[in-house]
Amino acid sequence: MGKALASFLLTYHELTSLDVGQNNLGVEGARPLAEALCRNTTLTDFSIGSNELWCEAGLDSTLLENTTLKTLDLSFNGMGVEASEKLAAALLRNTTLTAINMANNKVGNNFEDSDEDIDEDIDEDIDEDIGEAAGCEWVNVLRESTTLRSLDLSMNRLGDKVGHKLADALLVNTTLTELNIGSNKLSAKAVLGLQSALRQNRVLKALDISGNNEMLNKNFEESVKFFDALGSNDTLLSLNLHETYLWDQNVEALAKALRANTALQSIDLSETQLKENDVLVLAPAFGLNNALTSLSLKDNELNARSVKALADALAINTTLRLLNLSNIDIDTDEMKCLANALQKNSTLTCIDLTENDVGPPGAWALISALRVNTALKSLHITPRAIPEKYRLELEQVCKERGVSYNTHSLD
Repeated sequence: MGKALASFLLTYHELTSLDVGQNNLGVEGARPLAEALCRNTTLTDFSIGSNELWCEAGLDSTLLENTTLKTLDLSFNGMGVEASEKLAAALLRNTTLTAINMANNKVGNNFEDSDEDIDEDIDEDIDEDIGEAAGCEWVNVLRESTTLRSLDLSMNRLGDKVGHKLADALLVNTTLTELNIGSNKLSAKAVLGLQSALRQNRVLKALDISGNNEMLNKNFEESVKFFDALGSNDTLLSLNLHETYLWDQNVEALAKALRANTALQSIDLSETQLKENDVLVLAPAFGLNNALTSLSLKDNELNARSVKALADALAINTTLRLLNLSNIDIDTDEMKCLANALQKNSTLTCIDLTENDVGPPGAWALISALRVNTALKSLHITPRAIPEKYRLELEQVCKERGVSYNTHSLD
């Protein structure tokens, strides 16, 4: 397959995008493609993720010789330390690539920052280790590249030292707009580095630190400084904190940041172990914030008081467009509370209520809300949570109002 695709690349001169992900190409299949890309002058986007390459497969030469490629996806290929170093070195000399995805690439095998054993049977959520030497090569890329706009190093177990160095590199980088360092065993040093970056970097638009479970909740002093910096940052538009646990003091600091920040448009707080008091602290900030357009609180266990506080915030917020409340343990009465808030809200266009207990009263409240609300365009809800009589009526009201009725979660 690799040879046939390589021949196609060399003879068909109109192709600009090619995705050969998840084809089990292996090294033998990837090498002909890498060689062809050295000579190809039309392709701008190339994805070869999840192909069990286990090494660079000649793609370092591609980065050195190709002059048209803009985006390259190498994720989930288990490349290893040596391959990572070669690719990073080649990228330093490349002047055209603007985005590279190196997620979950098993770039190192020294578990310096973790004493956990890796279960080889788990292949979806494992964060592979990245050696410090290889990690520092990518720090150099971040420091020196003047063309790269997007860098994904997620799920590589970078560790705190490399995480800190990457954050420091953001202080001098003037081009990167998207950085994903999620699921990398980051801790206190990385948090301190990132707070400095948030204060000084003026180009970063999207930051993903999701999956670094205890990065914030075990480093209170550092996390408070991080959120203080977020409060004064006026360039970051998107922050992903999914599965980055939040507790007590840092929740208060986050609420303060959301009241002060006027730029952030999207924040993901899903599965951050938020509890009742946390939401009671955050909800007023959600209500008064005039920049956020997207908010996810998915997979947090809330209760009546916290849902009531969210409903109050929803009733007065004038900027939020998307709200994900999937699987937050809402019961029928709490669903009624949210539905009543929807009657007052005039800006929300999409809400996810899947995996929550709607029940007859909640369903009827939603039906009544949709008859009044003229802004909502998309409703996500789990059918089994609604008796058939109410489900059919809800579907009919959605049809009449031009609201998309979806039975699956946004994620």
